[in-house]
Amino acid sequence: PFPPFQSRITYLIKPKVMVTRNENVHSEKIRAGSRTYFIDLRQMSNGDYYLIITEKRRRRGGQEGGSMENDYSKTKVFLYPEVVRAFKKSLTSTIDRMESLMPHFNFDQRQEEEE
Repeated sequence: PFPPFQSRITYLIKPKVMVTRNENVHSEKIRAGSRTYFIDLRQMSNGDYYLIITEKRRRRGGQEGGSMENDYSKTKVFLYPEVVRAFKKSLTSTIDRMESLMPHFNFDQRQEEEE
C-alpha cells in the first residue's frame, strides 16, 4: 500500500515500452527567504495518490573544508490518503489559531512580498 522510498520506479509493460510511476502529478512551490517549500502530488503504482511536503533550506558554508558555498538540506513529510483529511483539518485549525493570536500581522502582505 505504501510506495517505495525511491523517487522513481520503472515498470516494463511490454517489450521496449517503459512506464514510470511515482512521478509528480501536481506541484506547488513556495519561496520564503532561504527556504523553499514544495508540495507534490504523486501517484502510487496501485493508482492511489499521496502528498510529499518538502522543505529545502539554504545554509551558508558547506561542510567540506569550510567552503563558503551554499549547502542545502531537505526535510520531507509523506502524507498518504488515509491521513490527508485529518492533516488538513489540523493544519487549518492551527493556522486559524495562529491568525487569531496575531491580529496585527498581515499574512497576505507577507506572502505577496515573498512571491
